[in-house]
Amino acid sequence: MSSRGAGSFAATRPVTGTWIRRQEAAGAVVVFAVIAAVHAAGTGIISDLNRVSASGEVLFPAAGITVAALLLLPRRWWPVVLAAAFCSELVADLVMGEAVVTAAGSAVAVTVGPAVGAGVVLAWAAEPLSLSRRRQLAAFVAGPAVLGAGVAALIGAAAALFMQPHGAFVTVLARWWTSGALGVLIVGGLLVAWLTESAWPIRPRHPVAEGCGLAVCAGVLTWLAFWAWRPGLTYLCLVPLGWAAVRFGARGATAVAALMAVAGEWGTVTDHGLFAAISHDHVQALWLVQLFLAVAVLGGLVLAGQVAELARTEAALRDSERAEQQARLADRKSTRLNSSHITI
Repeated sequence: MSSRGAGSFAATRPVTGTWIRRQEAAGAVVVFAVIAAVHAAGTGIISDLNRVSASGEVLFPAAGITVAALLLLPRRWWPVVLAAAFCSELVADLVMGEAVVTAAGSAVAVTVGPAVGAGVVLAWAAEPLSLSRRRQLAAFVAGPAVLGAGVAALIGAAAALFMQPHGAFVTVLARWWTSGALGVLIVGGLLVAWLTESAWPIRPRHPVAEGCGLAVCAGVLTWLAFWAWRPGLTYLCLVPLGWAAVRFGARGATAVAALMAVAGEWGTVTDHGLFAAISHDHVQALWLVQLFLAVAVLGGLVLAGQVAELARTEAALRDSERAEQQARLADRKSTRLNSSHITI
């Protein structure tokens, strides 16, 4: 009887193992396809914008998409994510007419850079990633946005200038670095914030109404700032960013920053808005927009983190006071019980 049971159990093990392997393979295919498609979409959007104007890109969304995928998925999926990013970038560059060496260098850059940045985050921030905590936010900025984007810029700029020396190495390196860093901060920050933050720092009484009002305010002010060119209103688009950071945390701050980035890049590359009017040099206008967006998104994330930290401190203080009150009530009850026993 026992031998038959053991035999039947042994017979079912390979079937179970095969089913698990098939599920893992199917999951890998899905992850590869989704990352490759989204990565290609980000690269295609930037390519279309570059055809509109020769100013280059303000941010590189594909870098943020790859970093977010690495940080949000388990490490066993990293080879799939990196392979998808590599293949997507390689195919996209070849389709757009880049030389094989340049395309291969770009593909290596968008693979190695995010991997280095994500590794720094996991090594530095031991706790689960949350942009509303100072340590994790510092790791996210220093790792993928600074170090990872810098590594990708070195590889990409070297590959680009190796085949087509069309500019100074420092200039090309800086353009790669700044666009990759902003892609990580804005696109990667948006994905990480919305998929990891579980609670609002301050719970609005009417979240839907306030969120709609915030969206309308942000849309109008960003249109005025980056399209209609109202010099006195340009920096007023920081008002909805601060509003979103205080009331809706990192989720709100990254959403408004993404809106500002889209409006800022589209307006500047089509010669609209304040920054295009300040400088008729497209490259200089690019730097001005990038500087503005970098300061804005970092300020919004820091403000959101500080508000969340204060909310956590207040919640811990309330819990401590509640626990202390319960302990006092328990002491009073025990004192009354002891006194009643003594009386008896």
